[in-house]
Amino acid sequence: MPPPAAPDGELKLTVPATGWDVPSDATIERRCDSDFAACCAFTTKTTLCTILQTPVPLNPTCNASSVCATPVFSWTAVANASGYALEVYTNASCSGSLAYQATLTANTTSWTLPGQLPEGVTCSWRIKAIGDNICYYCDSPFYTCCPFTVSSTPQTAIGLLEPPNGAVNQPLNPYLSWTPSPDATYYTVEIYTGSCSGMPQVSQNVYATEGVLSSSLGWGATYYWDIKGITGAGCAGATSDCGWFTTGAAYCP
Repeated sequence: MPPPAAPDGELKLTVPATGWDVPSDATIERRCDSDFAACCAFTTKTTLCTILQTPVPLNPTCNASSVCATPVFSWTAVANASGYALEVYTNASCSGSLAYQATLTANTTSWTLPGQLPEGVTCSWRIKAIGDNICYYCDSPFYTCCPFTVSSTPQTAIGLLEPPNGAVNQPLNPYLSWTPSPDATYYTVEIYTGSCSGMPQVSQNVYATEGVLSSSLGWGATYYWDIKGITGAGCAGATSDCGWFTTGAAYCP
């Protein structure tokens, strides 16, 4: 009995128990296993992965006082880290519910808190380096919990004195003065072309309660201004109300 044909027309050799005779004019195709590829050697690691070094907090330092309510956190870089995990707590022991957390890229060694911490409270933070996704480098341990105390914002209001609200014909470099804030180390004068919001056109630091604006303004324009007190820790303190004045028109004799 001749062998049955496969669906694709190739000869399918299914030998019955009693055997069969192959016709003299039949073509038989035979397929064999390939050889193995060349031997490929490799060496396993002696440990599951290399544990990364732990980053060290730089700012705020552990047990720091008078830290701004919106602090900038910074730490040392760690070689081979793929990123960093940072946690912030509103207690001194890095326990309980997280106040803020962030996963940051490998080239980032500072981060500004996107919100505000409670004033006068001892908070804490910790950070670790993150390994790769193939377990060649493992996450570092968290650095020891690092507590710090948030400063209280001074409540003394700053009053604008000169120029008075609605003043006209002011010079392009007006004289400005204001009442002091006891907790301010210096003041930031901000000039706006609209209400006192957004990006100021002029921002000038002054270590007194008066001064002449160093940047020239435009002729015949209305400007808005405010004063922000900055504490010795560099925190934003008291802020004045928003005042406004108009410069004089251009004069050509």
